[in-house]
Amino acid sequence: MSVAPVATFVCALYLQVLINVSPIEYGHVLLVPRVLESIPQAMNAATFMQALHFAREADNPYFRVGYNSLGAYATINHLHFQVGRRASLGGVQH
Repeated sequence: MSVAPVATFVCALYLQVLINVSPIEYGHVLLVPRVLESIPQAMNAATFMQALHFAREADNPYFRVGYNSLGAYATINHLHFQVGRRASLGGVQH
């Protein structure tokens, strides 16, 4: 019987990728830091760095990570980032 290392389990609880029930495009998922803590949709330096590291690990120029706050119509008040890919490379998207 194989058991996953504790560090892997703790990391999985700290940062999860969830299926988006209302995707904008194919492959649109949610990146949820500290999922078990149910923290509100307010980004801080630590969670911002997590999202950046996640994007860097993807190692793909088409990979994108976005954030929308409650004031920008986030539908659920829990911390999450929007994750997807673009069909073409481009500049800053608003």
